[in-house]
Amino acid sequence: MNLPHYPDHATVILTEPSRTMRHRLLLRLGAYRAREIGSDSFNGNSFELAAAALEQMPFADCTFDTVVCTLVLCSVRDLRLALKEIHRVLKRDGRFLFVEHVAAENHPGRLKWQRRVEPMWKFLGGNCHLTRRTEQAILEAGFRMELVEQAGVSGAALAQPMIRGEAVKEDC
Repeated sequence: MNLPHYPDHATVILTEPSRTMRHRLLLRLGAYRAREIGSDSFNGNSFELAAAALEQMPFADCTFDTVVCTLVLCSVRDLRLALKEIHRVLKRDGRFLFVEHVAAENHPGRLKWQRRVEPMWKFLGGNCHLTRRTEQAILEAGFRMELVEQAGVSGAALAQPMIRGEAVKEDC
């Protein structure tokens, strides 16, 4: 859903560990002139797709200006390791942009239900966790929070609230 929003001049490198999901993403990227890193097919250089998990990205330290995660951190196997990797690959003053659903800390009734259904939710939803404290984890990973906003989303009672924001890596 984010693909049309990247500027034309940017080189966007996407990571996806699942072979099935990479195939689906390549089909979607077809309209955006995609190539798969490590393959023989090449149709352009605006978008590239790497077969990599967020927790083990095959990129050098301090490589990227910006990392974007949209509804990803809820389902990574190891949140702390994923954020450590994001921090590692960002350049000094690099931006980490995110949109994620998080634990309903300010709504005890909803949080109680999130905890009740999370085991089944994770099983059915590709390891999606309802009760992660992502904002705190971002701070613990060494980022400085520039902006964070919390909002609800209609039609997603258990997978809210949502946070969106921008964090900055200050060192390299």
